[in-house]
Amino acid sequence: MNEEIIDVIGVIDGYGYQLSVLRYQLNRCKSKKVRCRVNSPGGSINEALVMSQLIADHGNVTIQFMGMVASAATIMAFGAKRIEANEDSMWLC
Repeated sequence: MNEEIIDVIGVIDGYGYQLSVLRYQLNRCKSKKVRCRVNSPGGSINEALVMSQLIADHGNVTIQFMGMVASAATIMAFGAKRIEANEDSMWLC
């Protein structure tokens, strides 16, 4: 696989997985393909909306749902070029 991996694990908010972390990681991978593996019960809808836009702006991000992906984590994923779900994952919207 010739892509960078970013793991989004845990609650999306100021105490869990943060917008600033995703921004830093995506900037580090400027023109590369990125696979973002997500396992999150959700969190702050405001952070997720901005994360979704950062992902869309990057342009070459595949979101991979692993485990449970719910609420704000689902919203975050909609900015991706492609969304994949593991066979044993649970996606809640």
